[in-house]
Amino acid sequence: MLHGLFGKDAIKKQILEWNGGNDNNAVVSKAMFIAANAFFGHKDRSGQDYVLHLLAIFDSTKSNLKRAVGLLHDLIEDTPWTLQDLRDVRLPEIVVQGVDYVSKRQNELYFDFVERCGTSVKVFDDKEKYVAIDVKLSDLEHNMDVSRQTALLDQRYIEKLDVYIISHNYLVAIKREEIPPGTPMAKFMSFHPRLNRPDLLQLHSSGRQVANDFFSGGQQLLQLNAV
Repeated sequence: MLHGLFGKDAIKKQILEWNGGNDNNAVVSKAMFIAANAFFGHKDRSGQDYVLHLLAIFDSTKSNLKRAVGLLHDLIEDTPWTLQDLRDVRLPEIVVQGVDYVSKRQNELYFDFVERCGTSVKVFDDKEKYVAIDVKLSDLEHNMDVSRQTALLDQRYIEKLDVYIISHNYLVAIKREEIPPGTPMAKFMSFHPRLNRPDLLQLHSSGRQVANDFFSGGQQLLQLNAV
């Protein structure tokens, strides 16, 4: 769990004291203020300031809604902030819902999370229905950028790339309406022989094995338990 420069309660107090936190035109400013504090001083795996990853997602779109969700897309997973905290500072519900759909929940398997993100198109109206998918696609694309890595690519990173590629193709297929939202990842992989990786189905609840947080640092790549 990452902790920022100031506690979240102090940040919430500052936001609410400013115009009562009611200025809907300040959505991106609120998101940037929250993210800059929450990830202050933290580095990514290549040693770069973590906020640069958030800004890469920000720069990938001209939509202020997607910019706000992009800035906050790792907040719930990695910091003490909660969805309710975002509601407390009066961020619009569509931003809160967007953040929820791009946040992997506790004990949620990775491909289950990607499937849930894909179902977000059924929640948002037509104008904004791809908000969560587009933010997650930008996140995956930045994570797949090997130029960010300062060391030789190890087996762990290569395995993660496979997961990112499958997840990216799955969400693109939903956007192109090639598959309906909620299509099981195993079924999608079976449609595409080049993506068919039965060994990765432990990252999905339909698999015969269960993964112990594939992306946790300091742990083995996969800790499998027969079910």
